[in-house]
Amino acid sequence: MDIFYKNGWLPAVVTTLQLCLPFPAIAAETADEATLPTVTVKAAAKAKPPAVTKGYVAERSSSATKTNTPLLETPQAISVITTDELNAHKVQTLTDAVAYTPGVRVGAFGYDPRFDSFSIRGFDATYAGIYRDGLRQLSSNFAIYKEEPYSAERVEVLKGPGSVLYGQAEPGGLVNITTKRPSFEARREVEAQFGNYDRKQGRFDFTGVLNDGDTLAYRLTGLFRDSKSPIPAANDDRIFIAPAWTWKPDDKTTLTVLTYYQSDKTVGNPSYFNQNGKVRRDLPAGDAAFQDFIQDQFQVGYLLEHKLNGQWSLCQNLRIGRVDADARYTDISEIIGTVATRYTGRLVENFETYALDNHAQWQGRIGQLDHTVLFGLDWTHSFNNGRMGFGSAPDLDLTTLNYGTQTIDSPVLDMPYQYRMSQVGLYLQDQLHWQQWRLTLGGRHDWADTSQTQDGLREDGSDTHFSGRVGLGYLFSNGLSPYLSYSTSFVPVVGKNADGGFFKPTTGEQIEAGLKYQPSNSHALITASLFQITQENVKLASGLFTQMQAGEIRSRGFELEAKADVNEALHVTAAYTYLSPEFTSRKDDNYGNTLSSIPEHTVSVWGDYTLPAGVLHGAGIGAGVRYLGSSMGDDENTFKNSRVALLDMALHYEFMKHWRLAINANNLTGEDYSTCAQGYCYLGQARTVIGSLRYVW
Repeated sequence: MDIFYKNGWLPAVVTTLQLCLPFPAIAAETADEATLPTVTVKAAAKAKPPAVTKGYVAERSSSATKTNTPLLETPQAISVITTDELNAHKVQTLTDAVAYTPGVRVGAFGYDPRFDSFSIRGFDATYAGIYRDGLRQLSSNFAIYKEEPYSAERVEVLKGPGSVLYGQAEPGGLVNITTKRPSFEARREVEAQFGNYDRKQGRFDFTGVLNDGDTLAYRLTGLFRDSKSPIPAANDDRIFIAPAWTWKPDDKTTLTVLTYYQSDKTVGNPSYFNQNGKVRRDLPAGDAAFQDFIQDQFQVGYLLEHKLNGQWSLCQNLRIGRVDADARYTDISEIIGTVATRYTGRLVENFETYALDNHAQWQGRIGQLDHTVLFGLDWTHSFNNGRMGFGSAPDLDLTTLNYGTQTIDSPVLDMPYQYRMSQVGLYLQDQLHWQQWRLTLGGRHDWADTSQTQDGLREDGSDTHFSGRVGLGYLFSNGLSPYLSYSTSFVPVVGKNADGGFFKPTTGEQIEAGLKYQPSNSHALITASLFQITQENVKLASGLFTQMQAGEIRSRGFELEAKADVNEALHVTAAYTYLSPEFTSRKDDNYGNTLSSIPEHTVSVWGDYTLPAGVLHGAGIGAGVRYLGSSMGDDENTFKNSRVALLDMALHYEFMKHWRLAINANNLTGEDYSTCAQGYCYLGQARTVIGSLRYVW
């Protein structure tokens, strides 16, 4: 496979095959009373696009199967955060968007505006678990794509391994963002937001038809933010602009071009000094004189869909992007008397990414079985060119706390490195329907190549891996749907064992049993799931500078989620998670311990009500509680994080048909709390209040 990567032939070959490969129509054969089964052609149902959802309750999803399948028929737990739910919370980050989702742990490292950091079912999803429009958002070190939630039509959280369709992915699950698409119905909105920490933000979203023939539509989404943050002298600034176009010459072909540019300025080190296992709230680790983290990123891509006939459809999804990151930070080494000694670090990265997914879908009947068959080939490639360096900073006087008053020079970037990754995957999936039974079978084979160059030394590695999934469900007439599934995952690991051999991929497997309920007389969906995930080949320290692959993590848990649009005025969500992730390798010093910062119990409840009539017609209130139970503060399990309950609230008023005024507050009571992970402690999210005024026409 390597020759295809090096010469750049693979994308061209894939494109040619996808667009030119002939797909013969399937017809019934009856010659000689043959024993061949009768093949009946069945046209695909004209399902409502998954991105178009009114209210909080979605009924369909494409993240688990890539085939726009009803959630009730998908043998895996999925949570969908719709546009209305995102708007109700006035989310500012992707982390905010998934905060009420069962199985998702946000804030494990306290308030950190640099990244979208969270875990799913006990496994980190920051680096390998974020997708946009079905393509993975590749990442490396500090060069991680920052997601603007205002660009999202909806956010889907797939629980458990997704490698059978997506390749390398953490076993806990993934988050897939559906980007706002152009609409052939005109809609325009502008919104101004103001909040504490001098937050000033404006955003707009325009869409409509561009030509008289109604074949070309556009969308233009943008945002500008000038803001401070709870971290002293630290910014949270952003510029975002996303033009998009859709060309639909007929009912069979749709081409959507999606682009965006984003620029962020935030803080290089958001933590505080730790002493005696506690956070020193009076000692930020950073310094205003040298703490800016500046990142510019852009992406360009398209989604091409073509229906050959009533049974066959083709899809190609391509995206290229680049991240330029410059992270500067200061940190405290130790305290001696009334002086804190400090050091500096700087990391500059230029990160290029390429992703391509091609798949064909066939829907039809063979004998008594209805099939939805999906087969495809995808390719990802990334190249990271980085430099880093470390230096010294002037001491900090603890009596005067002279932050920002001394000149802090940038360290010399004398540690260059390069990293390349390429992956090709072939996958096949069949969703079989027989009466009320639903069987999903899937398999995939991946070829992954990596190359790392550091200190002039280049190391190459390659892995191949097979991933699979099988799921079985049954649809009762009363809206109940029990299911059982088994799925696997893998993630390539860079580096070598103590014996000099390359690390094997980290692999995972999940067994999940669940029950979904969608009552026919109401707009609601309730999901309960019981699961066990085991991840193997986890790296462990085997010496001062060496590692070995002997670790294993097992996560067991139970999740319950309920979403309901009771009527047009009242929307509610509720979620509960029990989670117990443990170190289960006897070669691990932490054998039998619980992973740090993962609460055993979490509960969240949210409700939003708008007065449908009367003098205050259009006025409404939303309120929610997020409860995080106690968790271990370190992997050695020597101390615990305290439980905490956070109150969120919203007041809103829609008037004169086009206007909406709202005030949203997270952590309304200003709960002052900290959380510790792997023995280091961080301050939690402070109270934030945002007022907004929106005009739609």
